[in-house]
Amino acid sequence: MTRSTKASAVGAAFLMLLPACKPTTIVTGPPDEHANAAMHITLPPAVKASYVYRCADNSVIYVDFLSDDITANLRTQQMGEITSLNAPAAGTAFAGGGYEISGNGKQINFKRPQLPKETCQA
Repeated sequence: MTRSTKASAVGAAFLMLLPACKPTTIVTGPPDEHANAAMHITLPPAVKASYVYRCADNSVIYVDFLSDDITANLRTQQMGEITSLNAPAAGTAFAGGGYEISGNGKQINFKRPQLPKETCQA
C-alpha cells in the first residue's frame, strides 16, 4: 500500500464516522427562573475598614471590619492567624475566641482572654 492509498483509506474511514456525530442544539429564550434560583450565590462581606491599633499595654492588633457591620477579623500579629469576631447586631460589641472589641473607629476597647479591658488607638 502506498502513502496516498493509506491517506485515502484513513480519510474515507473518517468521513464514514462523521454522520455518527449528533448535532448540538442551542435553545434560546427567556432565562429559566428555577435554574437561576438554584445558582444564587451569596458572597462573603467585603472589608469595610482596616485599622492597626496600639493598645494601652503597648501591644499592636490588626482589625478588619466587614461590610455586614456584624463581623470583624482580628489578628494579634501582623501575619498571624485570623480570629473571627461577631456581633449580635450592628453597633454592638464584637466577640469570639475569648476576645471582645467594642467600637469600630479610631479608638476601641479591647478585651483579651483573662486580661482586663484596655483602650486601643489607631
